[in-house]
Amino acid sequence: MKKTMSLSLVLFGFFFLCAQENIKLIGFSSNGNGIDNLVQWNAGETNFTLMTPTNYVGVLVGSSVYNSNVGTYYSRVLVEENNDYVSKMFRFNTTNATAELTEATTVYNGSAEVDMQTGMLYSYDGDLDNNLYLNRYNPLTQSSTNLGYFELQPNTFFFPDASAYDSDNGFYYFVIQDDEGKKLVKASISNDTFTHTIIPITGTTITGNIGLEFSMAQNKIFAIYPDYNSVTGTTFMRIGQIDPNTGAFTNETELVEISGLQLFNRSYDQNTEKLLFIGNDLQNQQRLYAYNTLTGILENLSLPATMLIEIEADNYQYAVQRYPNLSTNKAKTESFTMAPNPADDLITIQTQNKKVNYSLWDLVGKNVAQGSIQEQKTIDVSFLSPGMYHLILESDAAREVKKLSIR
Repeated sequence: MKKTMSLSLVLFGFFFLCAQENIKLIGFSSNGNGIDNLVQWNAGETNFTLMTPTNYVGVLVGSSVYNSNVGTYYSRVLVEENNDYVSKMFRFNTTNATAELTEATTVYNGSAEVDMQTGMLYSYDGDLDNNLYLNRYNPLTQSSTNLGYFELQPNTFFFPDASAYDSDNGFYYFVIQDDEGKKLVKASISNDTFTHTIIPITGTTITGNIGLEFSMAQNKIFAIYPDYNSVTGTTFMRIGQIDPNTGAFTNETELVEISGLQLFNRSYDQNTEKLLFIGNDLQNQQRLYAYNTLTGILENLSLPATMLIEIEADNYQYAVQRYPNLSTNKAKTESFTMAPNPADDLITIQTQNKKVNYSLWDLVGKNVAQGSIQEQKTIDVSFLSPGMYHLILESDAAREVKKLSIR
């Protein structure tokens, strides 16, 4: 009996690790003339798991973010209306594969990041007088709020995708460059306001672009940047860590020599602690590079044979596990009740909303069921094996994650 239990635990651990290693990615594909599809695939594979047709002129670099709180990919796209190009907010919900366009309420939407705890999106933005402020976007109300202005020097330069967000402590980071060099802007967010500090980056000389990613488990800011070699015509990618209090750049490592770079095609998978970016190898083949920030191992992975733009890692299950009481609306007017729990065959959801989308997930991150409930508000769970599951309920005004036990 003890041997059987031990084997079961080993197998469970094996499947859990396999689930963690399956890095899910999402982004746009391009036919060279515009954005033709929203695509999803697994890192290292050459076929898409899902392609959703789109027809957009382009996308704003650095405006894309995957909202792990609600399982939705957001991006600022350009569409053609009345012989003019108009910026819109695109969103795609990966839990029910629905896409929609809404009016854009900001000017720049620069370097968007998500707070995994609240689901709020943060970016720096500019008013009509070109003054920079911190913008907060609420995905439920689809409204933007100016939280306050940054105090920056004249001739300050901004990078299109050089930001990161610490969801545990509520810090939004981004990199600027002025006459004194590159600096880290640290914005501390509390309720409806923020304070910020500007810290010079020291310890290395970075002359060009730079990208930031934040590891929630390690509580570290990772910075990646290209170092061009004019003699060979190639670029070495370098990575290190930035101390958020001192600005010191440390633990610098040379990653790989490449012939071309797409630094905006970059993301961070919180499950595997891998920083991912797309570049061209020395044979000019488009590759996906995955750098394990724990082990220092760099993987050279294949990609689907198409142009990819604004990729993001799907950290939905990570957010569900780390922040079980997720909500994008702190002042929501409704909640869900579920009974019975434990359950055998049917569960009943009580809510005031006429339509509710749901998804069921097992403890290794597999989506075992999804759908919507309207009139009857019951969900059939008779096909599930005994054990624990996460039930995610979403309406237009609320979202909750509940633990469900099946007997």
